Amino acid sequence: MADTVGLKLVFRISGIGFALPIGSLVEIREEVQGWLDRSEAAPERGLLGRLPHRGEMIPVRDLRMGFRLPQSEPQPGELLLVLAKGVHRWGILADAIEGIFPDAEFRVHPLPWLLASQDSMPYGRVVVRKGEPLVLCEPDMLEACWGAP
Repeated sequence: MADTVGLKLVFRISGIGFALPIGSLVEIREEVQGWLDRSEAAPERGLLGRLPHRGEMIPVRDLRMGFRLPQSEPQPGELLLVLAKGVHRWGILADAIEGIFPDAEFRVHPLPWLLASQDSMPYGRVVVRKGEPLVLCEPDMLEACWGAP
């Protein structure tokens, strides 16, 4: 098994760049559209529904809500990133993946106080890679915002 410590996955949602510590990633799935059970959807909380994953139904969240971007339905070609924190798993939708890069390419910065003062945000820091700020997705922050799946 490859060593995943010190690597981040860079992905995009509506043109916004995100970085995810690769140790939090379980898998990347394609073709989510037909599998999503919307019976428990709560778009106002960023919950799009639940999706079967390895014998359990995991919540699928939409990070667009935290940025006040238009909510969307899963689209053909959209990707599902399955994340884990301990025994909890959940999915987030991504438009595109740019790649996996070593931590040495990223500089971590706290959010400016004006942004950090907002309630219920699923992010708390940004990273800069090659001059571009990216939102740092950390499972602790996601779980604090959404609660355990």
